[in-house]
Amino acid sequence: VEVALEALRRGEAVELEAWCWRGSDGPAAVCLVAAPLELDDERAVSYCLVRDITDQRLAVEEHARALSLHQATLQSMADGLLVVDPAGAVLSFNQRFIEMWDIPPVAAASGRDADLLSAVLHQLKDPPGFLRRVAELYADADASSCDEIRLRDGRVFERWSEPQRFA
Repeated sequence: VEVALEALRRGEAVELEAWCWRGSDGPAAVCLVAAPLELDDERAVSYCLVRDITDQRLAVEEHARALSLHQATLQSMADGLLVVDPAGAVLSFNQRFIEMWDIPPVAAASGRDADLLSAVLHQLKDPPGFLRRVAELYADADASSCDEIRLRDGRVFERWSEPQRFA
């Protein structure tokens, strides 16, 4: 609050969020917006708007908790997981996916499925077949599939693909 008051004295606008106590109702989050408003050369006043943003803050905290739980679940899975949108943008993956495929950090960080595909093709027994199946899945947004992927080192991965729909 002191910093906000100093900013107002310097003629700067201020916006801050804070938790305050509203008596027996408990804590409330408020957003305070204040700005200097000069009336004349001798006097200066400030106006202040205060808005209750408790519901917004609580929703943000609940979203953060849900996201944290989601991330913890993804990272603790024994299976590798990759989520890609129809345009080939990587939406999510877990560390197990990166480890299973030995994907370089640069490819993992790119956010593009094409980079991940390029990083794994050399490991596959049938790269053209793999790419053909990926293209088929991209071409049919409603396709579900279960495929076996055979790697040159003898490992066999089972790939499950499911479409995601938002309600």
